[in-house]
Amino acid sequence: MKIKHDFVTNSSSTSFVMIGFKISSNADYHDVENMIEQFEKKNNKSYYFGFGAEGGAGSDDEVIVGRILVDIDEYQEYKELNFNMDISDVVELAEIFDVSKEDVKFIVSTRMS
Repeated sequence: MKIKHDFVTNSSSTSFVMIGFKISSNADYHDVENMIEQFEKKNNKSYYFGFGAEGGAGSDDEVIVGRILVDIDEYQEYKELNFNMDISDVVELAEIFDVSKEDVKFIVSTRMS
């Protein structure tokens, strides 16, 4: 039997890498959704937010927000990412949520599909 110690994938979850930040789960889901939708229209890019552990945050009292760089499933064992990418849009999005630039990070997680 093979035991996988990195990304755990099955038919109901997707592992991913994103550039983003955490906010408190006290935030209203619809407020977060509306803020992100307005930002998406302005920047013509897609952003992700996940509430709680099922959404890819570290625990149920966290929300992650940002731009997904890559989704990883069992059929995609190798991916390359350019680390010289422009992340100014995610920094600007963080400022809307009163999150400092220093708190924007790479996030590697798994979310329910």
